[in-house]
Amino acid sequence: MRFDKLYCCSIILFCMISLQSCSKKKEAHPLARAYGKELLWHDAEPFLKDTKGPEDSILRLKKIVAGWIMEQIKLNVSSATINTKAPEIEDKVTRYKNDLLIYYYEQNKVAELLDTVVTESELKKMFENNKQNFHLSNNVVRLVFVKIKSNLKMVSKIRNLISDFNEENKEKLQEMSSQYAENSFLEDQVWLNFDDITKELPIKTYDAEQFLENNKYVEIKEGPYIYLINIIAYQIKNSSSNFEFERENIKKVILQNRKNELLRQLEITLKKEAELKNEVENFVN
Repeated sequence: MRFDKLYCCSIILFCMISLQSCSKKKEAHPLARAYGKELLWHDAEPFLKDTKGPEDSILRLKKIVAGWIMEQIKLNVSSATINTKAPEIEDKVTRYKNDLLIYYYEQNKVAELLDTVVTESELKKMFENNKQNFHLSNNVVRLVFVKIKSNLKMVSKIRNLISDFNEENKEKLQEMSSQYAENSFLEDQVWLNFDDITKELPIKTYDAEQFLENNKYVEIKEGPYIYLINIIAYQIKNSSSNFEFERENIKKVILQNRKNELLRQLEITLKKEAELKNEVENFVN
């Protein structure tokens, strides 16, 4: 077992140091054999690129090799007991191959032709025309907060700036937070999921909606720290969502619509070209 580990480690380390020069040496030593087949380095290498160091690579490589061997065992047993030439199997293999070829062809055309630039006006138009389709699944808020040690003299000044938050005070808070705050968030135009906020801030409530309705400025003492929180705005779940919160979703919808239209037009073009060349005929129409 120790030899196997050293062997795996030596392959990985050597190839990390000299990837090109050792390519032939790697292939000279298969990682595994099964029923006359060999698992070579280049088969496993793509699955090792995101590993975190030699130890992680060794563990990953062992799993790859074990998985490959088990797959070959199952294939061998299956081939011996199942008629691979049976029509239902051949039909499914052919259909899968055809679907895969078409999928990759379409993805390549989409990557080549799809316009991925979405303007602000397009985003807003889509939102305005489909407001009824955008509903919040969670409570969302816009807020600012500063976490600071409660015994600092600056607490009072920061409290005043947070509770009376505006652009001028935002600049002052950014400067003061960088010097005195343990943590802060001052992006008041960003909508956040309230459930995520309660994981970051020690807000204890059994009724989020009631809490948001009854609180605008909140102070929470926890250990040596105090949290100064100003809730700028909020929206309750199941209500109509807002543009900023849905921006990325809208962009995805627009791009998906473009993709669908691109593929539809591609089908029309391909069909016309094939008909002009007299390569296809429809005897049902």
